[in-house]
Amino acid sequence: MGTRIGNNPVIYLTRKLWKYSLGNRKNVVLYFAMFIIANSISFLEPLVIGKLLNIIQENGITNYIMPSLLLYLGAILVIEISSWAFHGPARIIESKNAFLVRANYKKYLLNGVMAFPMEWHADHHSGDTID
Repeated sequence: MGTRIGNNPVIYLTRKLWKYSLGNRKNVVLYFAMFIIANSISFLEPLVIGKLLNIIQENGITNYIMPSLLLYLGAILVIEISSWAFHGPARIIESKNAFLVRANYKKYLLNGVMAFPMEWHADHHSGDTID
């Protein structure tokens, strides 16, 4: 029994993110792309580790194999640094956008409450406006 797309919380929240990121949407696309690149780079790590372990299993650890082992260990380090070169800045951009989204959403709610006539405010307790 599947969930309808309209009821999917990830899709719902992504739509709201897009709606309240007005004026900053290019950064939303940018950090999503940076996350995709970072994860694509990270996918290489198991392949390199597998190759490293394969070399050790086939040949053992000898002086003859040491340059290859160091090369693959260096590749793991390069993969980690490369991945974080995209992931780290993307997290900062995402955090700044989250602040903007929260501010825009609060502004939307405040504008909704302020649109009520003065009589409504006089007749309703402030707790009523929360809902």
